Amino acid sequence: MASPPTGARLLRDKAAVTRLLILAEMEREPGVTLSEVASRLDVTVQAVSAYAKDLVAEGALDAEHALTPQGRASLHEGVRQMRAAVDAVATPLSVIRVTSAVAATRIKAGDRVGLVMQEGDLAAKARLRASSTGRALRDAEAGEEVVVGDLAGLVELEPGRIHVVAVPGPQEGGIARVDLPRLRGALKEMPRADKVGAVGTGARLLARRLGEVHFEFAAERAAFNAAERGLSARLFVSRDRLPQVMQAFEEQNQGTLRRVPVDAWDAPEAPA
Repeated sequence: MASPPTGARLLRDKAAVTRLLILAEMEREPGVTLSEVASRLDVTVQAVSAYAKDLVAEGALDAEHALTPQGRASLHEGVRQMRAAVDAVATPLSVIRVTSAVAATRIKAGDRVGLVMQEGDLAAKARLRASSTGRALRDAEAGEEVVVGDLAGLVELEPGRIHVVAVPGPQEGGIARVDLPRLRGALKEMPRADKVGAVGTGARLLARRLGEVHFEFAAERAAFNAAERGLSARLFVSRDRLPQVMQAFEEQNQGTLRRVPVDAWDAPEAPA
């Protein structure tokens, strides 16, 4: 049986959700008729019959429309994925009543502060007009942590961009094939990266040669987190790892309210 779509796509897929609801009714009340299921789900009997026919063909239901072990497993996995998708949408909307921020200036307890993102950190500044505000709960000097309560509004945040630089993998001869002078020149023409990471042994060695590397392990996750906080990230990726890295970015974007833009280009190579 085909796996249900994952992430936010599941919430948008009416057919997938209806199939899960039909399986759930069959699980909840063995022997229930298709017309009863249609009435409970407020859909037509013809629609339920068509879905049931597909589910029987896929092995999720038997000929009598009873749930099979395969169908039960699919139901439980589909519900798990739906719960995860809902959580991913709901988490950013959770009400936060108190938070920590970096004091951008000297702040006194009771000061009304504006909250903004600065270099990936939530910063608080006394009497700043901002879309998100709060009240300092204790004194703090500039650069210190300040605890802020009485929060109102949402912090304005534009996601950063991830620039992926694909480099030859081991099957292609590795990073020895990279034209380093041309690569340095190309990077100078690109926007400055706030954070740099690498995926793959050759990619890590190349990134170190070119300058500071901020993350080398779980680098795709770290790059995405940095971009979510408004930072730009450059990620060197061995080409044999590129498909899984791009897939990881797509899956992470399904669970965020503000999509992180990702672009990829190949490092220039020296003539063979």
